[in-house]
Amino acid sequence: MYQLAEFLHDVVGFDCEPDCKIFCRENRLDETFLTNNMNDTLACYTFTIVTHGHLSLIHNGSEVHLSAGDLYCYIPGATCTIVSGTDDYRSICLLADENLTLSSPIVRLMIHATYFSIMILDEHKLALSPTDADHLVGIMRQILDYQQKPHQFKRDVLNTLYTLFLLDLMDIQERSIRQGRYSERIEQLFTDFIQLAHQHFIEYRNLAFYADRLHITPIYLSRVVKSITGDTVVAYLNRLLLMEATYQLQTTEASINQIAENLHFADQASFSKFFRRMRGMGPKEFRKR
Repeated sequence: MYQLAEFLHDVVGFDCEPDCKIFCRENRLDETFLTNNMNDTLACYTFTIVTHGHLSLIHNGSEVHLSAGDLYCYIPGATCTIVSGTDDYRSICLLADENLTLSSPIVRLMIHATYFSIMILDEHKLALSPTDADHLVGIMRQILDYQQKPHQFKRDVLNTLYTLFLLDLMDIQERSIRQGRYSERIEQLFTDFIQLAHQHFIEYRNLAFYADRLHITPIYLSRVVKSITGDTVVAYLNRLLLMEATYQLQTTEASINQIAENLHFADQASFSKFFRRMRGMGPKEFRKR
């Protein structure tokens, strides 16, 4: 999968520090369309606030229409295709590397901010009030400012600002929610599942493995994941697997058979069947394109 620094260099054409983990940028319409080139392989949690104009995209098969003041969250493993936008479209986007986020103390905040409130509202976007939008954009522009200047403690400052952004976003979301909150137990189980999934999705794609590691029944884990993501555990793991398969087909010269082995498929035929079912074309055809 594309890590943040690699994505910025290869797709966006921006030279950043190799260990870049948090990044903010302001986008025009043509720059936003560049994200379609990553083919759903970006291993970053992404928060986009529209500041001007309109944008239409397809998120996991559903149409999403964004306008000024809307917040859109991208979660690794989701499919997202930009469809159209107005010429005056402008946005500010905060990207946080997945590995950094899942291994840090703020992982619970991130899971809550990107999943829970949006799923409760049954929307892939959150309409912010002008005051809330200005406040969050202000934090994002502070990140933008610090990433561009030398600072002895730049990494610590960026981590702190990212944490502040998540806390303030959660506060805004909580004020938008009137019912349907998940218990702390459910939130913690889902957080633990996400961390396990991103560590083991290549080797283990069976429900029982994750339920056993979490000390709950497979049926209960299925209910937790379905209630929050709308997907089954297997569907969630398959999206992660598709991201990694797409990334290896795009960025390596490994044979399709070798990629099948890397991803622990029984053989090339089973990998090709999986890829065709998920992507709508075989791996050979995809690589040629």
